[in-house]
Amino acid sequence: MTPPRSVTRVLPVLLVLSITGAACQHAYDTESPDGDGTPGTQRVLVTVDEDAALREVADDEADDALVVDALMVEAIAISIAEPTLPEAAPIASEADRAFVRTTTLDIEIELALAASAAKNAERDDVKALAGMMTQDHTAAAAELEALADANHIPVPVDRNDRVARTVANVEQWVGRRFDRIYVETVLAEHVAAIESFRLQAENGTQPGLRSWAAQRLPTLEKHLQHTQKILAQLPSEPIAQR
Repeated sequence: MTPPRSVTRVLPVLLVLSITGAACQHAYDTESPDGDGTPGTQRVLVTVDEDAALREVADDEADDALVVDALMVEAIAISIAEPTLPEAAPIASEADRAFVRTTTLDIEIELALAASAAKNAERDDVKALAGMMTQDHTAAAAELEALADANHIPVPVDRNDRVARTVANVEQWVGRRFDRIYVETVLAEHVAAIESFRLQAENGTQPGLRSWAAQRLPTLEKHLQHTQKILAQLPSEPIAQR
C-alpha cells in the first residue's frame, strides 16, 4: 500500500531534524568562541527550521484531506447520476412474430368453426366439442393479444383467405358429414398447433411468449385427445353436400 504524501514528506524532515538536533546538542554543550560559556546560535536557527517543516507537513495533510473529500463527493455524484437499471428483456425475434401471427389466425379458425358447429352439428358430442373450443380458444386469444401488445407485435385483424377457405370447406356439408369434416378439421389444426407451440416453448426468444406456449401445450394436447375419441365414433360414409 502506498503511504499518503504527507507521510513521505514527514520522514525525511524528521531525519534531518534528528541529525540537526544532535548537532545542536553538541553546540549547546560547547562554549561560544568568546569563551563566555553561552550556547551557540545554531539552536535558534534549528527551531525556526523545525517550525517551517511542521507547517509544510500540516499543509500537505490538509491538501490530502481535500483531495480525498473531492474524490468522495465525485463518487457519490456518479452513483446518483447513473443508477443501476434492470436488464431489458430480449426483443421478440421474427420467429416470435411469425408465431404470434400464425397462432392468431389458428385461433380465429377454431372460433369460426366452433360457431358454425354450434348451429350445424348433428351430434351432441360434436356440439360439446365446439363449446370447449369456444371457451378455451377465447381465453387463449385474450392472452395472446396482451402478449403481442406488450411486445409491440402487430396481429391480423381481418379474416384472411386461409380462415375463409377452411370455414367454407366445412360449411358445405350437412348432418353427419358436417360433423365428421368439422372434427377432422379440428384434429388437423391441433396437430399443427401442438408442433408450433412446442417449438416456441423450446426455442422462442421472448420469455413471455415462450412461457405462454409451454403453459398452453397441455390444453392443446387435451383437445387433440378428445377430438380423436369423438372421431373414432363417427360414421365414415359420404353424405350429400348442401
